[in-house]
Amino acid sequence: MTSIANIVNDNNKEEEKKCEICYYLLEKKEIQRNILPCGHLCCSYCMNEYLKAQLNQYYIAKIKCFHYDCSTILSDDFLLSLIKEQSLKEKFDDMKRRRIVISSSNMKFCPYPNCNGYLEKRGDKYVKCQNGHKICYECLKEWHGRSQCNETITKEFQLWKKNKVVKACPKCKMYVEKYEGCNYLMCIQCGYKW
Repeated sequence: MTSIANIVNDNNKEEEKKCEICYYLLEKKEIQRNILPCGHLCCSYCMNEYLKAQLNQYYIAKIKCFHYDCSTILSDDFLLSLIKEQSLKEKFDDMKRRRIVISSSNMKFCPYPNCNGYLEKRGDKYVKCQNGHKICYECLKEWHGRSQCNETITKEFQLWKKNKVVKACPKCKMYVEKYEGCNYLMCIQCGYKW
């Protein structure tokens, strides 16, 4: 006689053999599976595609498990062990660097357009990013010597945002551009949603 507990256990064993994203059976030897720290299971192809989507969107906040009902944050070391493509590894390293800059009180991003450098304050207002831009750390403008910081945003930024929908994130104050979709916004720097 088969008990209800045996039927439930048999069903759970069957589910464990499937990728929880594409539902492909993982019992075949050529399919590599990934077991996340939270216990969720997926094939390496789906996990790679999930990570690629997160990194291509430059989602800077910590990456969570793919399961809609799971809030487990995946460690940087675990994620790095899953990434095979060199271009994704570089994006991942850039994401980690951005997270460090955002969380630091002594660091800011370089305001120059298309510059991915950052500024680190070491006492004086004069700082230089990794790409050689000379910046005032206080007003984030080109170094202006001994003159007072100007409180207005640079002319280049004003021209850039003139015909765009640009809002400052309520949490981290980074500017976010809305270029398509609904009114829902999410800051790619800190993950805040509004």
